[in-house]
Amino acid sequence: MAAGVHPPGWRAAAAALLLFVPMGMAAASAALVFRESEAIEAATGPFRQVREVFAAGTDCKVVVREGGDSLAPAGSYIIANGNDAFQVDPGRSMVTPLDTTGMEPVSEIPGDAAVQTIAEVSLLQDLDEAGPVVHGLATRHYVYRLRYLEHTPPAAAAPEGSRQWEERHEFWAAPWPGGAHLAATWLRLRVSEDAGIGWAAPDMRAAVERMQAHGLMLRQIIQRERQGGPGGTPPERERVDREVVELAQRDLAAAEFAIPSGYAHAEFLAPAPDEPASSEAPMAVDRPVPAPAGTAP
Repeated sequence: MAAGVHPPGWRAAAAALLLFVPMGMAAASAALVFRESEAIEAATGPFRQVREVFAAGTDCKVVVREGGDSLAPAGSYIIANGNDAFQVDPGRSMVTPLDTTGMEPVSEIPGDAAVQTIAEVSLLQDLDEAGPVVHGLATRHYVYRLRYLEHTPPAAAAPEGSRQWEERHEFWAAPWPGGAHLAATWLRLRVSEDAGIGWAAPDMRAAVERMQAHGLMLRQIIQRERQGGPGGTPPERERVDREVVELAQRDLAAAEFAIPSGYAHAEFLAPAPDEPASSEAPMAVDRPVPAPAGTAP
């Protein structure tokens, strides 16, 4: 994918290593469950997926139901609790700890990926008006413009220089059914995703958090454009379309958010069997994950 938008597998592969921490195990609790379709159009080609989100406050599970990529294929999922997140791939019996909070510097990640810094972040609101009723919820229609500079230092594996990004965020949002507290951990994941290359930059995260504060985005359109850069680097454009296609409230048992026992532990996500190992996606270390009390069989 292009620099500003990446499939979920990219972010998992680029995440810094966390120590394994047992997930919180609470009694059955109320949760918001929704399916979201996503389509990305970029210079590298289209990307499609459908994910199902189980949001229950500090606990969250995000399952790839359709589409996905080699690092987060259909059937794989993320289990998250507060600051801790784990990618689970049942097809490979593998669990990978993730850092989705932006607390670890990107420069500490192995590999040849360029290290970008983000500066001069600005967020302007262009529209706030009543929207249609979607899934029985009254929405408001918002449009924001997000601008920032992406700087690549000379030591990185890319031409040095600064490039201007402009993003248009249009969305229809409604108050969170059941209360915003249900989305606490889900929003940590979504903010990291929508912050794109600026996922570790506090100003960028703050801008995305401001937009997410409007509630559950039932439809979302993100249009990104990056100006041409040094060395004749051409401009880049990409578009992300998301839509919540199903929405319900349920009581979920604690087992829904359990880490499977007996899975191998990967320090970083491994490539698919038909892909060569690379510095960006080191092969998994085949050692068992400790099974905390209460984990799923």
